[in-house]
Amino acid sequence: MPNPTTPQELLRLIDQAADEQWEELDLSGLGLTELPKEIGRLTGLKRLVLGKVS
Repeated sequence: MPNPTTPQELLRLIDQAADEQWEELDLSGLGLTELPKEIGRLTGLKRLVLGKVS
């Protein structure tokens, strides 16, 4: 899974995940402070990783 570095790349990744019906998306390490509203398109998502689990 590619690691987006710009907001546009993040939206492209979300589009790809929605189109391909991904069940997992790892956004850890991106320093996000909020999720884009487009994340709601990922209706098949079972696991969303936003940070490291220690």
